[in-house]
Amino acid sequence: MDSLIAFLHHHLRALLADPAALHATRRRCLALLTPPLRHHCRNNLSGAQEEEENEDDAVLAALHSSIDALLPSPVDGAAAVCLAGVEEALQAPALLPEHGETAGLDNRRVAACAYFYLALVRCAQGDAWQMSMDLLQAVAVCPAAVATARE
Repeated sequence: MDSLIAFLHHHLRALLADPAALHATRRRCLALLTPPLRHHCRNNLSGAQEEEENEDDAVLAALHSSIDALLPSPVDGAAAVCLAGVEEALQAPALLPEHGETAGLDNRRVAACAYFYLALVRCAQGDAWQMSMDLLQAVAVCPAAVATARE
């Protein structure tokens, strides 16, 4: 198990240290999180439907901003505070029920991206064990998201 953790930690640290690779990873993840076009007018929504759409949009917005927050290399104390905020923002998308949708996206895809970015946050924080668990959770929740990322 220690070898697996060390292997994953090594590769995620390399990803965090390579701005071009981190930007490419961001693009792939955001492509997975592009919701389908909505074919209705907001004026025709009930209050509950509109509230649900607003909640879905908020979850995706938090995930997008968390992904963007990891683009600069975390180096100083301010970055540690930023990482704690990113970690907190990623918790809601990671804990979505697997069977369901958020803004027309399969929740497994949303959760997989959140867990992957949680793994990057844990790596930047130096928590190799939790980083490994989050990365493996991303693969377990949605193997197809990982397969898509290789294309």
